[in-house]
Amino acid sequence: MIVLYQLSKVQGRIRPETLVLAGVILNGTLTAGIMILTTYLDPSRFVGRIMWLMGNLGSLDLGTLSLIGPFLLAGMGLLCLQGHRLTVMTLGPDTAQSLGIRAELVTRAGLVVSALLIAVVVSVSGMIGFVGIVIPHILRRLIGSDYRLLLPASVLSGAIFLIIADTIARVALSPTEVPVGLVTALCGGPFFLSLLTKRRKMGTA
Repeated sequence: MIVLYQLSKVQGRIRPETLVLAGVILNGTLTAGIMILTTYLDPSRFVGRIMWLMGNLGSLDLGTLSLIGPFLLAGMGLLCLQGHRLTVMTLGPDTAQSLGIRAELVTRAGLVVSALLIAVVVSVSGMIGFVGIVIPHILRRLIGSDYRLLLPASVLSGAIFLIIADTIARVALSPTEVPVGLVTALCGGPFFLSLLTKRRKMGTA
């Protein structure tokens, strides 16, 4: 997270597009490192690690959920409490600063809490991609950019989307179970390709 934060700073400030690009690069590098470590594991554990890399909810149980649940609720509560400040920050860091919001502090705190939440979830479910990008993007168009509504709505909608994706993963090729991360990738990839195509057409119109 520290490396990502440093890579994302441009003239002392974090730019969202730079943050995303740095995240993609860092994710690819760390995933390669994980794959290298995986080759040295006990062969009997290799399949389980591959399933984790692709995202899988099959290993979750009530004991695990009861252990990580309080951390998730506390982290999401902290983020939701910052909804007003995050909404004001969409006007720009200078405007937020003039309104008494310490934009840099809010950004750092948000990154720390988000990173901890992601770490807790990924440790038990594996790397399930696109949920945290696709769902907020769709909701922003439906309900606007007020983070007091957008954050809790994203949590609930993301959970619903993941349940649907996991159901598809379990029954699509039954009795074989497909990793849920593949289902979310098949949904998220075309979504962003269509979004990119639309923006390119708008840019050339």
